[in-house]
Amino acid sequence: MFEAAAGATSDSGTRQISADRSWRWIPIAGSMIGVPDNVSASWTTFTRRDLRVLTDVLRAVAASGDAGRHGHGVEVVIESPPLRIWERVFRLRQRRRERDSARIAVTNADGHCGYPVHVRLDTTHGAVAAKHIARRPGWATSNTAGQAILMMKARAAATAGYDALELATGTVDALADLHWREPMRGWRFRVDRMVIRT
Repeated sequence: MFEAAAGATSDSGTRQISADRSWRWIPIAGSMIGVPDNVSASWTTFTRRDLRVLTDVLRAVAASGDAGRHGHGVEVVIESPPLRIWERVFRLRQRRRERDSARIAVTNADGHCGYPVHVRLDTTHGAVAAKHIARRPGWATSNTAGQAILMMKARAAATAGYDALELATGTVDALADLHWREPMRGWRFRVDRMVIRT
C-alpha cells in the first residue's frame, strides 16, 4: 500500500519525488518515534462543524514516525453515527452494521507518511460504497478485491506538507455521503496501532 518507487530516498527534512511521481515523502517538523502520549487509543467524539481535534491527531500520528505495534503502520479509524433500525430497513443496506467506518492508513511499515493516502471503507454499502460518494478534486475511489477504497492524492493537498485538514474533511464527507441523514453530531475516531495488513 505504501511503497516508495525505485530511486526514492528519505533524507530527513526534505521532500522527495520518485521518478514516476507515484510516491512522495512528506517532510514533518518535530518527527519522533512513537505516537505522542496525548494521542489516545480510546474513542474521541467530534462534530462535522469542528474537525480540529481529528486534524490535530492526524498530524501527530503522521509526525510520529510510528510503524505500529506489529510494524504494519498506524491507522486512524473514523466512525459515523449509527443508523437507526428503521433507517437500516428502509435503506435496504447490503449489510447490517451499527456504524460505518473509514480506516486512514496514516503511516506505513517504515513509519513514513506520504501520498497517496489510502482510506479503507467498511460500510453498510459494502464494496460498492465508492459509487455513492461525491467526487472531490484530487481524490480517487476504487473497489480492490471487494474492498471499497478512497485515495487522497498529492494534488488534493492545499499545503506544501501533510494536509491533515483536507484528509479529515474528505474522509468525513465521504462517510456523510453514505449515511441516511448526513449527521453533524455523533461522530468519533480513535488511533489504531495494532494494525496487521496483508
